[in-house]
Amino acid sequence: MTEPVSFGCQMFVLAAALLFVAMAIATTEALRALVSLMALGVSFLWIVRIWTWKSISNGDRYTALALALIFFVAALLSVFAHGRVWLRDREALSTGSRTSGL
Repeated sequence: MTEPVSFGCQMFVLAAALLFVAMAIATTEALRALVSLMALGVSFLWIVRIWTWKSISNGDRYTALALALIFFVAALLSVFAHGRVWLRDREALSTGSRTSGL
């Protein structure tokens, strides 16, 4: 991987990794869902940046895209999981019932 591509990937890896750490220490499901959504956005921007990069070799492009897609899929699954739990808890609060924790 060339140096400019490596630096570009490091910029996004650092941001995505910090968001995943923030998600791990978040105290509520709503906050976890929001941080997951932010990580999804950063991962999407990373994919777009790599895809539109003009002076990049195919090998570097596919390597960087694979790394970005790993974070994208992880963030997408996280948004789905935490968003679902948050909505379920929110619904339980509005109806007055409680769900048992897992």
